[in-house]
Amino acid sequence: MKNVNYTADKTVQKNDGDEFGVKFGDEFGVKFGVKLNATQEKILALMLSDATISIQQISEIVGITKRAIEKNINTLKLIGAIKREGSAKNGRWLVKS
Repeated sequence: MKNVNYTADKTVQKNDGDEFGVKFGDEFGVKFGVKLNATQEKILALMLSDATISIQQISEIVGITKRAIEKNINTLKLIGAIKREGSAKNGRWLVKS
């Protein structure tokens, strides 16, 4: 990489001294918890209150697009927070604790 230096505190700096990287703590690489965004927390709360809620209903309640809800649900599935049981039409959401 051109014009980039790594300092002793593991902060990535440009030659002019401005930080543009992230400072890594001594615990970097240790298992991190998963932080959910506000939308994901709302989705989980709705699924806990009604396991048969549809993506369209969640979209209307939360106030964002159906596609944005789908993306957040995919993220929740990837981290193992939720699972879909049954068909798309008659299934239900399982929220893992």
